[in-house]
Amino acid sequence: PNGIISKYRIRYFGRKLYDISDEDLAGLNLEGFKDTSGPSLTIVLTELVPGTEYTLTVAAFNDVGEGIASKAVIRNTPVDSPPSGSDGFMFPDGPPVTFNGQEATILLPSPLSINGPLSHHQVIVILLPESTNIADLQPADILFPTIDS
Repeated sequence: PNGIISKYRIRYFGRKLYDISDEDLAGLNLEGFKDTSGPSLTIVLTELVPGTEYTLTVAAFNDVGEGIASKAVIRNTPVDSPPSGSDGFMFPDGPPVTFNGQEATILLPSPLSINGPLSHHQVIVILLPESTNIADLQPADILFPTIDS
């Protein structure tokens, strides 16, 4: 009775459910819309942000214009690992460490929290023979132990 549907539009709005800085939010795909190609009943949203709650609505279009939007649906994208540096290491030359007697203080970075809240840091300490020239070591030279669950 209202005409032939020419396309559907899905609108989405995302929000983080944890504290995140405005700097980390910059450039994230948190809101927008996407139209179907013709009256197709399938649409894929890409580049959604991990660890985000999205509110979605759908509206149909015909020759007259846009219809009333559907009731909102809320879905969460799964949390993912934090992004690392371009080479897989946050500190290509090692993290800043200061020593005081038998104590070491390691300056840990404040990583981007776009993929979900940060739960912990993992620090791996490897004892090397005194004859080792640290300047000659590359990350690929170090075999990291695996931790069985």
